[in-house]
Amino acid sequence: MGDFVDRDLYSIGGKIVVDEVIDYPDMWPRLSELGRAWGHTVPDEKPNAKGQHRKDRRAAADILSERQKSRIREIAAFEFETFGYAA
Repeated sequence: MGDFVDRDLYSIGGKIVVDEVIDYPDMWPRLSELGRAWGHTVPDEKPNAKGQHRKDRRAAADILSERQKSRIREIAAFEFETFGYAA
C-alpha cells in the first residue's frame, strides 16, 4: 500500500469504526466545534507547519502523469469509493 493510505487508522476489515471522518478542508472548523462541545478551545487559525515546503502550488491533477494518477486511484480505491472523491 502507498505511504499516503491511512485507512488502517479508522477502519477494520474495510468497515469504518470511528465516529466521524473529517475532510481536511473542514477540519479546523469541526475541531473548533468539538473543542467547544468538550469545554476546550482551539486556536482561531490552524498552524502552518509545512506550508513553505511545497514550492509548486499547482493541483496534483495538473502535475501528476496519467500513469501516476491511475496508480493512486488503484491504491486508494477504498478512499475514492467511500468518500466520493473524484477519480
